[in-house]
Amino acid sequence: MALFRWNPGTSDLLSVQITGLKGCHQRRDWSYWATRFATRRMLQGLPDRKIIIVPAPSKNHGKDHAYQWAEALANAVGGEVHCCLRKVSNRHQRGANREKRVEVVLELDENSSVVSEFWSEALWVFADDIVTTGSTALAAFEALGSPPHFETWALAHRTLTCGD
Repeated sequence: MALFRWNPGTSDLLSVQITGLKGCHQRRDWSYWATRFATRRMLQGLPDRKIIIVPAPSKNHGKDHAYQWAEALANAVGGEVHCCLRKVSNRHQRGANREKRVEVVLELDENSSVVSEFWSEALWVFADDIVTTGSTALAAFEALGSPPHFETWALAHRTLTCGD
């Protein structure tokens, strides 16, 4: 589920907004968009269960824009953020075609016990600012052990350009 469909080059205002959110000092902006997202998601009915929001792991293992999105979503829906995934490879998704994007592999952080404690009861939400092909979300789903209640929440669903 994404708040926006984003086609860079044709939606310039959205492009400026999304690229402006990158970085570590935009908490208020993330909160605004998360509240809008949560309102839309709640209209569909949130399940009556614990919501665990797992941000896309950052390249430098820090609290980047995906973490800020996850944190803002957790505040908006009363969920919990757990950084329990890590990237196996350091391959970048930006600029990659579909073939290269499917090669992303995530794994569960060995220090995390939250998955075994709430695997079947919780709604597991993979939070990423931009979803393009869904390969990272699929890798998260698999790394979490394919939980029965899983969703991906993104600010934008981005189209690939150049015919990919």
